[in-house]
Amino acid sequence: MKEKMPALLASMAGLKVACALFNLLDAKDRKAVVKSLPVAEMVTNRIAHLFVIHVANNLDDTQLTKKKLMHDVLIKIDDHIDDFFFQNVLNASLMPLEVEKAENGDLRYKSNGILTAEELSNMSLFLSKSTSKKDRKVRSSELFKIVQKPLSMFFEERLSYQLLDDKPNKVMKNLFVSIAI
Repeated sequence: MKEKMPALLASMAGLKVACALFNLLDAKDRKAVVKSLPVAEMVTNRIAHLFVIHVANNLDDTQLTKKKLMHDVLIKIDDHIDDFFFQNVLNASLMPLEVEKAENGDLRYKSNGILTAEELSNMSLFLSKSTSKKDRKVRSSELFKIVQKPLSMFFEERLSYQLLDDKPNKVMKNLFVSIAI
């Protein structure tokens, strides 16, 4: 299973399958999948970055999220801060995905202004059957705490450059908004 997961992320249909499978896996298998992911390569990929977002928003193991998933993202911040897909991963950590009940009773991700409706739909399959046990608000808070300090330090060191940039960085804006809330 863990060897096949990255291969699935070559299409939106594959993303849908990968997210559905991740939702159904038990904690031990989720851990094996996360440890096998080439996260540093995935965060700048049009489709694979969505799986990273999904995993970060559904993995109950905070230490694994911090040490494997988000660590691999944050060490690439200097190289990829201007990459749209990389920014999506960081923004989804600052403003985690909320879930709502669809008309058919299934759970689905709620629009957050970061991802498109199609992307959210492809990430929502079997969300209501997820084996995650941790409350989503607790997980969101933990995810925010993981990225807050490294991002704050990054932008503090580059504040004058970021403020003079023609295109304001959405990650910096979302960091400030998230801190203020």
